[in-house]
Parts: sequence; structure tokens; C-alpha cells
Amino acid sequence: MSDLGLLLSAPNVLRALDAVDPKHGTRRVLRDRYVRCVAGHGKARLADVDLDTLRDPDGTGQRLIGRTTDGREVVITHRYAPGDTVWFREAWAPSFALDDDAHGEGYLYRATNRGPEPNRWRSPIHMPRWAARLVFPLTVVRFERLQDISDADCAAEGIAPIYVRGLD
Repeated sequence: MSDLGLLLSAPNVLRALDAVDPKHGTRRVLRDRYVRCVAGHGKARLADVDLDTLRDPDGTGQRLIGRTTDGREVVITHRYAPGDTVWFREAWAPSFALDDDAHGEGYLYRATNRGPEPNRWRSPIHMPRWAARLVFPLTVVRFERLQDISDADCAAEGIAPIYVRGLD
């Protein structure tokens, strides 16, 4: 089991906190840090994989098989698995960062802070695990092409439809 810290924007934090319509998923761009590439008896970099050769052999999205640009077969699997924990990083500040000498315990989070502003917000990149308030278990991990996203998937990820007059 592993812990994965992911950045989350303020609107998506609010959506994840919303009990009526929670955020159900998040997608990440395929990068070396999210996958394991094995080619023959050695490792491969994702940059060396010919993306046009990738296929999902069992239709589950759990692994992809393809070829590197030099012709070696490559197997790409997720670095994370169902059961791993995801904690979301967001802009934050310790509660003692307020000017009014409120030295209480806890943290302020930019997405939901309605009180006084702290001296400075800390970047989500530097948020430690123990300051996170959003921690979820991974239930599904799969590879998907961006073009395969459905309207229901968009809604589950918090993407609101945009209506333009004159376009159907």
C-alpha cells in the first residue's frame, strides 16, 4: 500500500467536500512517475514508447502493451493500485499564521477560509501529509484515452457543460 499526494484546485476541493454531489474521479496525464514501463529484461522510459502501438489486451485498462521506438515490446502498468490511499494537496496555512494572536491548533484552507486571511498561504506543493483533510482510498485505477471520456465522466469529475448560442 502506498500514499499518493495529488494537487487539487480550490473549485475541485469544494466539490470533493460537497456531500450532495461529490467529485468521483480525477484523471492524470500519463507520465513516468505514474507508471512502470518494462521492456524485455530492462526498464523503458515512457518517452521511448510509440504511443500508436499501445493496446489494452484484456479490456480492463489495468495494463497496456506496445512497442518502444526501437522495436522492443513494452508493458506499462500503474504505479498505484486499488487500495492505495490518495491525499489531496491544497493551498493551506497553519492557524497560528493569523495576525490576531489566535494560536489555536489546526489549519486554514484557502478553498473554504471565510475568516481573516493568514500572513501568507503555503503552496499545495509543500503541503505535508499530516496537514491534508481530504484522504480517500483508490477504488479504480485504469488507463483511458482522453477521447473516450463520456458526458457522465465529465460530470463526475466536476466539469460543467458550457452552452454556446448557435451551436448544437
